[in-house]
Amino acid sequence: MSEWLEQELARELAPVDAPGDLWLRIRIGGDRAPKRKPSAFLMAAAAMFLVAAGAFWLWGNPARSSGPQTASQGTCYTCHTSL
Repeated sequence: MSEWLEQELARELAPVDAPGDLWLRIRIGGDRAPKRKPSAFLMAAAAMFLVAAGAFWLWGNPARSSGPQTASQGTCYTCHTSL
């Protein structure tokens, strides 16, 4: 290996002192990966999904409709429930 490369490696890869509290942090498990907060995009997507599901449940469920039944709906109900 060239002398220049050996000097550069020795200079760049010189030993350094570790921080004083390193072993304490290792023993107690400090500096774990921080918990990530959900992004604003995910929160907005979840909110839109909940609104859409609520709207479908509220207006898309014919059993919950509070309006008057038409004659055909009443006939089907009478016929299919044996009343």
